[in-house]
Amino acid sequence: MIPDFLLPEWVPNAHPLIVHFPIALIFVAIAADALALWLGERWETGQEVATGLYAATGLSAVVSYYSGTWAIDTVSIVTPGAAQTLSAHSFWAWYTMVSTSGYALLRAAGLFIPWVRTRRAAHLVLLLLGLGTLVPMHETGENGGAMVYKRGVGVTRTQEIPAPSSPVPDSTRRDTVQQDTVQRDTVQRDTVQGPAPAAGSSSPGAGAP
Repeated sequence: MIPDFLLPEWVPNAHPLIVHFPIALIFVAIAADALALWLGERWETGQEVATGLYAATGLSAVVSYYSGTWAIDTVSIVTPGAAQTLSAHSFWAWYTMVSTSGYALLRAAGLFIPWVRTRRAAHLVLLLLGLGTLVPMHETGENGGAMVYKRGVGVTRTQEIPAPSSPVPDSTRRDTVQQDTVQRDTVQRDTVQGPAPAAGSSSPGAGAP
């Protein structure tokens, strides 16, 4: 879908770069829709703006879903747990694509029905339906995150922990130990041999007849 030379080296495919667009857009669309409901006639184009954002959400969900189906061929699924998580992620992604794109079509059709545009009760019902699209999107993201952070799917490189470096020898401690050793050896030698005779002294009995 996207040439490899355009992708960062840390991603195996374009899906991680695309999947966050529908997540961000749906929250912006719901916020704009709620603001349009609150302002009413004071924001004449509020419903059109919200509908456009819903349409962008649905379109990005379609692109995200199909980028995910192509991404499966670029990663390794080696455990039953990863395969189960992938299956759940694919199911909820398909449901997200259908719900968001279908809801965008519903909102677009509502722009051409006068009583839907003018009645705040109808607008409130549509807003609640829009909030309902967050459920499959949440499940899709939950299983997608579990694939990467729990199952390790698509992870191509892990962090390398540097080997612990050998401690630098303490020259001060080494010199102190050597001095203590020399002093201890001197004391032991003097204890065994006795003190050296003073200069000019003679041994006992010297000069005796």
